[in-house]
Amino acid sequence: MLAALAAVAGALAAWAGVIVTVLMVLWNKQDKRFDDFEARQNRRFDQQDKRFDELAAEMRDNRAEMRALREALLSGKAPAKT
Repeated sequence: MLAALAAVAGALAAWAGVIVTVLMVLWNKQDKRFDDFEARQNRRFDQQDKRFDELAAEMRDNRAEMRALREALLSGKAPAKT
């Protein structure tokens, strides 16, 4: 009776080890997928930040040009060609 109980406990322990191993493999695979996704997101955000910086610089240039044109119109001078 004790030997049978020990055999059942051993079998359950072995299956528990297999289940834990499978769960660890699946977890690592999912973790790698998440890391890859995060890296793609970071690259996309970096590209967007670069585009936003370029647009902001273009807006600053356009504002400066508009300011110069407005000042030229208000002062009666001919605007400089750019």
